[in-house]
Amino acid sequence: MKKLVEECKHCQEKRPSQTKEPLIPTELPQRTFKKCGADLCELKGQSYLVLVDYYSRYIELAHLKTITSAEVIKNMKDMFARQGIAEILVSDNGTQFTSREFQIFAKEWGLKHVTTSPHFPQANGEAERAVQTAKKILSQDDPALALLIYRDTPIEATGYSPAQLASGRRLRTTLPTLSENLKPRVCEKSTVAASDAKAKEKNKQTFDRRHGGVRPLDTLLPGDIVMQKLDGEKSWRSPAVVQQQVAPRSYVVKSPRGTFRRNRRHLRRSHGLQPEKSTPYPIPVQTDLSLHKAHIPVSSDQKSGASHKASSPVQTGAYVHNEPGPCPGPVSSNVSSSNGASPGGGGSATGSPPRNTGRDAGGSTYSPSPQGIINNSPTPVTTRSGRVITMPARFKE
Repeated sequence: MKKLVEECKHCQEKRPSQTKEPLIPTELPQRTFKKCGADLCELKGQSYLVLVDYYSRYIELAHLKTITSAEVIKNMKDMFARQGIAEILVSDNGTQFTSREFQIFAKEWGLKHVTTSPHFPQANGEAERAVQTAKKILSQDDPALALLIYRDTPIEATGYSPAQLASGRRLRTTLPTLSENLKPRVCEKSTVAASDAKAKEKNKQTFDRRHGGVRPLDTLLPGDIVMQKLDGEKSWRSPAVVQQQVAPRSYVVKSPRGTFRRNRRHLRRSHGLQPEKSTPYPIPVQTDLSLHKAHIPVSSDQKSGASHKASSPVQTGAYVHNEPGPCPGPVSSNVSSSNGASPGGGGSATGSPPRNTGRDAGGSTYSPSPQGIINNSPTPVTTRSGRVITMPARFKE
């Protein structure tokens, strides 16, 4: 009974979403602006580029006139000109970051661009948290002053302000302070690392406790059959095949709908189901009525003047269903139809293959469907099903 339920397609599609996995804390980089996260945010109809340093939590903000790759690249160059080029840049899969133009920029500037799993913003949590902070800053009456105060405020996770870790000194703000406090000072890296590790461990315990029942999911291997379900979807869908693992808990899968990258939480092993085969796009039916003739007699002059191959579809009426390739050309003016119609039959070739045609036992022309029956003769034609086809009255003359 258990095996029957596990292999039931309906049961697998209606299973609930998988529980969250234990939080994996982000490793602290060795220096400032070695690893950065980037994201776009929108507030009051305006778009902004947010860049955050994973080590110091230093935030750079830039207003975007347009949300194009060129505008993002232009502002990101200005940010790197002030702080130095990051070695690793983490972003989502927005078109601004996945375009060819941005990839060229990353290569020319020596950036290692890393993207996160689609529909899983938690993978770039530092940038997502920076976006929330940026929106609060931009909501103030004086966003520039609010950004200055943020940069000079100590972060609980590190014990130092972003400006102290990024530039080695405190910043002068509207808050009165002694000149002694503004002198450059070296921050102890060991103290920063210990404080950061302690804060991240606390966050991990809080996350795991808030999402009760968190458990690690087993690793998928290439060739495994899985089903997909994103957050917010009602059922699991379309079995897919795992292609490769590109990052921890991130896989590339291939389904009839295409190739996708998914987080492990959005993939569940399938039992007894195989991916559906993609259906080729149906080829339209041939509409050139002149090519449906089962036989085209050849005049005596043409017999003696030119040789005709038996494989020619125009001469024999033998066609292959759904065979690719252009339609045969119009019939020569020397070739006349059996009923005395004008050469070429008056049809217009379209480049789609014709229906199969032939002759029944009585010699009448027929095709697999009534739409393919051609009768240019006043004599009624009887199909295999007994249907009688006659020429319309307007064509009898």
